[in-house]
Amino acid sequence: MQSMIKRFWFVILVGVMFLFAIGYYVVEQTKDILKGKKVDGHDVVFELNGEDFTADDLYHELLDNLGIAAAYSLVEKAVVLQGEPLTTDQKSEAKIQTELTIEQFKQNYPTDYEDVLSQALIAVGYESASDLQAYFEHLIKLDDMTLSYLLENEDEFITPFIENFKPRMVSHILVAMDNPDQPTEEEQSRWDKIKNALAAGQAFGEVAAEYSDDTGSATNNGALGYMDAQTNFVEEFLNAALKLDEANELSEWVKSDYGYHLIQLDSLDLGTIKKEDGFKNSLLSAHAKEQQIMIWEKAKTMGLQFTGKGMENLQEKIENYINPEGGQ
Repeated sequence: MQSMIKRFWFVILVGVMFLFAIGYYVVEQTKDILKGKKVDGHDVVFELNGEDFTADDLYHELLDNLGIAAAYSLVEKAVVLQGEPLTTDQKSEAKIQTELTIEQFKQNYPTDYEDVLSQALIAVGYESASDLQAYFEHLIKLDDMTLSYLLENEDEFITPFIENFKPRMVSHILVAMDNPDQPTEEEQSRWDKIKNALAAGQAFGEVAAEYSDDTGSATNNGALGYMDAQTNFVEEFLNAALKLDEANELSEWVKSDYGYHLIQLDSLDLGTIKKEDGFKNSLLSAHAKEQQIMIWEKAKTMGLQFTGKGMENLQEKIENYINPEGGQ
């Protein structure tokens, strides 16, 4: 669950928030006053110092300020919306993320959380806080579409990912120490008990459950679950875990700031690993650009067309944004 929150948390540039909020405010405040007014056939959305600004002016101003990323996001939204209907699981996950995010905003902004949340959603193309679940539904559906695309092209994406990031399932036993270079008598005694138990043939998981100082994993026989080269583990632990290459293989004792770890490689089985949320999130993170390429390919198969004044070069600009080295 924590990995989902990290993936879906808002990361928004202040400038982008400001520009979207101003544009939204101007349109909302003037839509009734200027209703029906046109200049050269274009709808006027606001006046400034006696000068009329049309919807096309506003669009191009936003495009110039926000960059082509804003235009791409509209294409992405349309493609995802026209894909397969949301499943029950996707809707349930979106609801959970919505509730968690609202609680986070309430904690951080007790008096005006709804206004702050609305501004954040406006900045990513929605209208108000009431659209939060729709935002999460979009992200979840987009990720699932991308995963399907990557998995369908295993030789191109999955095989190199496995070679480069070495995904695996691991467990560990931790002997916590204040100063690993100088264990106390009590710390050394606990460490010796673990070594003796393993030497006597006691199962790794049993020893982890009985002795490991990592209480979070000890309750699960020492299992840490999925990890790969992108996992946020301390360097010493990460390097040692990635060197293991056979199921049930044990590392040497690994020293870190936390103490000493003994690591067991639980599985390299791709069928098992593919079911893990950690694998899916890491795969998506490693192929962010492919997600955009996938969306653009789907958009073109759906008959995407750009019409209207000034739109002649928009397709080329988006293609260069997605793939600056060659377009699609």
